[in-house]
Amino acid sequence: MYRRYVYYESYLTMEKRRKNTKAKTIKKRNKKSENILQDLKYMCVSSNLILDALKRGCEVAQLPNGDLIVTEVKTFSVQYRWDKEAIKLTKLPNS
Repeated sequence: MYRRYVYYESYLTMEKRRKNTKAKTIKKRNKKSENILQDLKYMCVSSNLILDALKRGCEVAQLPNGDLIVTEVKTFSVQYRWDKEAIKLTKLPNS
């Protein structure tokens, strides 16, 4: 009976430790999410991504929670010519 009690007590202390470590990791995550713009690793990775997107002509928005929104617009140029015989516009091949 004594062994069972010791085992149960050690089990309870292990559970308390697990709960404490879970609470600590949650607190660390919350601190990281609050200060994401002060995180050096995030700034290095995001600045490279932002610079590449701006070089390509994209619009970049950085949200307070650290999310990045990159908007890219492509422009297509198509030329048409009026065909008098068919009485319609015909698309010219790209040159």
